[in-house]
Amino acid sequence: MEQKSRKEIPVMHCFDNNYVIPAAVSFYSMLENADPTCFYRLFVLHSDITVQNQERLRQLVERFGNAEIDFINMLHRFDDVWEAMQNTDHLSKEVLYKLVAPILFPQYDKLIITDVDVVFLGDIAPSIESIQPDSDFYFAGVRQINPDKSFLRPYYNGYKTIFSDEEYRQIKMCGGYLVANLKKQREDGIVEAFVSYLENNGNRLM
Repeated sequence: MEQKSRKEIPVMHCFDNNYVIPAAVSFYSMLENADPTCFYRLFVLHSDITVQNQERLRQLVERFGNAEIDFINMLHRFDDVWEAMQNTDHLSKEVLYKLVAPILFPQYDKLIITDVDVVFLGDIAPSIESIQPDSDFYFAGVRQINPDKSFLRPYYNGYKTIFSDEEYRQIKMCGGYLVANLKKQREDGIVEAFVSYLENNGNRLM
């Protein structure tokens, strides 16, 4: 089937050179379960992935015939904010690149954002339909069911001491797999709000 006739599924990833092997596993599992009638366009936002590792990942992705991968060098954006953050041993600075997806991908109204510590057991294409043309929310995702039993419990407890009760209640979902409503975010200028909050509150985040 020609690429132009296939439904395109845009997928964004953010990781550094240390996560290339997990990324390869995640990409393989995603594409092994992919709908052959769809075309999967993978984007990797990074600041340090070597040319050699980019080529290794590209060869893996293109083996499937219905996928391509593009690497976008973010040139260490948000490094200053990252340095101000309190406890970052459970994530990498590239996670902050998720906040600017709407301006990086003006060609899309919605896209999937996924971490690479994920192994897929089914096709991801249907999940993008969780964002309908008239959707008035910014992200679709999975709610943290019981933070007190999560491996992230120490961080949630830390947030309780740093944030007000109202701010804490705004922690609504996990960030490892999201469908982003880019159209709505652009309409509401939400990227500017995200970045402003990050720059002014980076020292409170963990």
